[in-house]
Amino acid sequence: MTRPPHADIAAVSVLLPDAGQLARVVAGNVNLVAVVLGIDGPAIVLDVHGARLPAGPARLTFNATFGGVLLAGALAVDERGTRFLPNAKGLSYAQRREAFRVAVALHATIDRPSGVSVACTTLNLSLGGALLQTQAPFAPPYELIVAIDCGERDPVRLAATPIRSERQATRHAVAFANVGGADERTLSKLVATAQRMALAAR
Repeated sequence: MTRPPHADIAAVSVLLPDAGQLARVVAGNVNLVAVVLGIDGPAIVLDVHGARLPAGPARLTFNATFGGVLLAGALAVDERGTRFLPNAKGLSYAQRREAFRVAVALHATIDRPSGVSVACTTLNLSLGGALLQTQAPFAPPYELIVAIDCGERDPVRLAATPIRSERQATRHAVAFANVGGADERTLSKLVATAQRMALAAR
């Protein structure tokens, strides 16, 4: 049975990202994290932090409730901004959720159940976790809270689990658990701001 011509388009439309969501754009030799501004007809409108992306073939990845989504398509770059036009035949997805990680140095603390806090600095950050640097060697407990200084509001406090320690136990990778709601929005803004600053420094 022949599929109707709109079937592939409908399949893509149910897998479009939401406004405010982070998405990774790969176009030519450019690979960056953008913020989705919204949907304009068949196009996904992107905030690429002032970067100059090449028009033409591109890929866009983002998170859905069930995992990571990859869309192949093309970028349109003009006075209307940067828009990604998905190609229905380039749709794929996986159960693994992508964590878009960017390098950023933010003041933070590791709060232990004992009540003793350890000062640290983020080396990179994503919605899924962070790489933290402590001044002295530190053995993180199995469960901890990472409090990250957001600058304009109270620190965002996130339950985390240590993944590994390196550099004589002064560098620690942690995974965040059950990030959602206001904390997810705050983290998204931090990651997007870090990406914008990194691009401006080039």
